[in-house]
Amino acid sequence: MELNWRIVQDHWDIPYFIEEFGRDPRLGFDFETTGLHYIRDKVHGMGIANQSRAWYLFDSALEAVLPWLKDKMESPETETVGHNIKFDYHFLKQLDPSIKINNPIDTQIAQHLIDENESLKLKKLAPRRLGLTDVNFPDFKELQRITKKEKGFKRMDEVSIWDMDLDMVAEYGARDAWFAVQMWPGMYWDLAQHDQLDLFTDIEMPFMEVLLHMERNGLYLHLDELYRLRKNWSSQLTKNLNKWDELTDEVNPQSNQQLQEYFYKELGLPITRTTKGGNASVDKLSIQRLKYLDNTGSAELLLKIRKYSKLLSTYVNSWISDMYNGYIYGNFKQTGTVTWRLSSSNPNLQNIPAHGELGSQLRLAIGAPPGHEMLVIDYSQIELRLVAAYAEVSSLLSLFKGGGDPHQLTADLVDVKRHIAKNLNFAWLYGAGPRKFCDMVEEKGYPRPSEGEAKGWMKQFETAYPELIDFKDEVLRRGRRRGYVKTIWGHRRHLPDLRSSNNSERYRAERQAVNAVIQGSAGDVIKYAMLQISPLLADYDARMHLQVHDELVFTYPIHAKEQLVAMVTEKMLEVEEVFKLPVPILTEANTAMKWGEAKHDKD
Repeated sequence: MELNWRIVQDHWDIPYFIEEFGRDPRLGFDFETTGLHYIRDKVHGMGIANQSRAWYLFDSALEAVLPWLKDKMESPETETVGHNIKFDYHFLKQLDPSIKINNPIDTQIAQHLIDENESLKLKKLAPRRLGLTDVNFPDFKELQRITKKEKGFKRMDEVSIWDMDLDMVAEYGARDAWFAVQMWPGMYWDLAQHDQLDLFTDIEMPFMEVLLHMERNGLYLHLDELYRLRKNWSSQLTKNLNKWDELTDEVNPQSNQQLQEYFYKELGLPITRTTKGGNASVDKLSIQRLKYLDNTGSAELLLKIRKYSKLLSTYVNSWISDMYNGYIYGNFKQTGTVTWRLSSSNPNLQNIPAHGELGSQLRLAIGAPPGHEMLVIDYSQIELRLVAAYAEVSSLLSLFKGGGDPHQLTADLVDVKRHIAKNLNFAWLYGAGPRKFCDMVEEKGYPRPSEGEAKGWMKQFETAYPELIDFKDEVLRRGRRRGYVKTIWGHRRHLPDLRSSNNSERYRAERQAVNAVIQGSAGDVIKYAMLQISPLLADYDARMHLQVHDELVFTYPIHAKEQLVAMVTEKMLEVEEVFKLPVPILTEANTAMKWGEAKHDKD
């Protein structure tokens, strides 16, 4: 299988390109860009392919091809194929905001549906799926390394795509577009054989477009608030660092080796955790434990230094640097987790601190633009409600129907404090063992229980909810028979180790199986809501900006508040009927000018 490709650089060459492309109903495309920021970075060129050959459109040819490309992609007869197509769709919108792909096909999402355990990197995936052997296709980093060496750059980040040889970049872009086209027929067959084709076409591809719009909406930042936080937190960090230097005689707080020597040798504090390599740990949990044993106050001081450093570097300074026209723009990835929950990166907008005074202060920097407000709405205890529904837990079903507190119910049944009960509930959901449960309690700032206590509580928990044991057994029985477990919408989590003779591998797969059913189903629930809500937002001049697990964040003109809240709430509650859940589904909505004012602490 040999790639036939050429560069199309001049606008007068477009008629010849169109003639060469012909009437092929399948079009693959792949943009090469100056970077990964889909708002700030620019297009270098575009790889286009049909089933027999490929082209790289560059310079004046790129603009000249847009009218044909718009007609082609918007035709219901065209399958527009890409690998991680949302990224390329962003840059397509940059060239022509009016283009709407009628029938998008993402081979990355398709492969994730076929087997989420397989690598999604095109360099590995394409040769395997196309039966190419003894080949070594360079990825973009390899092109950078080649250019760095040839042109004498000192660092990789100095190498721009404009420094690279055009033929090298063009072949790379044309090949990636061609690979996507070539892989799709086989993936179509696999999706159909695995009963995942409807999930792909009716759910995942429309959801890709929901995420595209959500990403392009960005997240509005109050710059004055960020500058205020940077000033205050930098001052606190400097004060704590100065005090640290006085206490420790200038031990480097970023050096694990120096911290180990200081805490465990100089102060003589006990080692409570070790790294995988067997060294004394100085991670957050280790230092948190030392805080109660350290009379000097240096352990508590180190925790403060790390906290302010993290908030400044990961959030405040990074956001100020990344802001573009008052907004930051992140990436939401459908294929980022094996449970089909969304993940977020560059920056991670799902990991913004929610709890504590500093987290609340940080969220005050995120808000609505002038004349608008924010709606923050989330599902109430959706995972526990799904567990109650799936396992038919009579006590939990009765409690939820009566509006009760599931954590207090567990506390009463197991005879423990509520914070212990809450961690027991989530430990079962996440498949945590006694040691991990103890970590969960300790990480929340409570005294660490013994593993013996944890084992006793967990046994009592299972006695209190016997239906959960039956549910788990049924999930594992079906999982072993099929080789996978399924979410409420039919997403599969392939777990071949459920049949493993290796105990540790099998136990790990068993924990993952139950977790995948519940977490994945919770992801399905909010995905359904987003698919229903997104097409209606224009009627309210509203925008969706974030999905943070079970929470959605919108902005809207102030006059549309009541109507929008009613519509979003109605669509989110539809899942109870759509998925035929025997448990009431509840949402909680809050509105304000800033996220930190609207956000309520979940309990």
